[in-house]
Amino acid sequence: MSIERDSSILVVIYGPYLSDADINGHEIISIFNDKGLVDESTLEDFYKELMPGQPKILETGHIGYFAQMEDIQKFAFRICQRFGSESVSLVSVEDYNEALVNSFKSDDLLTNLENRGNRIENPDAGKGGFFSKLFN
Repeated sequence: MSIERDSSILVVIYGPYLSDADINGHEIISIFNDKGLVDESTLEDFYKELMPGQPKILETGHIGYFAQMEDIQKFAFRICQRFGSESVSLVSVEDYNEALVNSFKSDDLLTNLENRGNRIENPDAGKGGFFSKLFN
């Protein structure tokens, strides 16, 4: 798993888990920053580190099952830390659709998504100490 450090904001779009009508929960629909989507193999690796068992969904950008919103927050923040992003913005699919309608340019959409979501700051972003240089 090759991960490049950056200082941008990571955007996570999530919605209800739709693959099994008998299970309530959430799934992540997309994770990206200004450089593009986070690839599926990276998502799968992080999922296996944090969650029990295999991901129940793994298709273009989707991954799940997350029983609680806190699980998505932990998952997203772990990826944010590993990328060295300054923060992660958790955006519901409803808020994503609203931002899409209200954005006229792609830059506007990214800014709207970064600002609209529940934002979790990464206090370690931009710190370049001895240990961060050793392990990157």
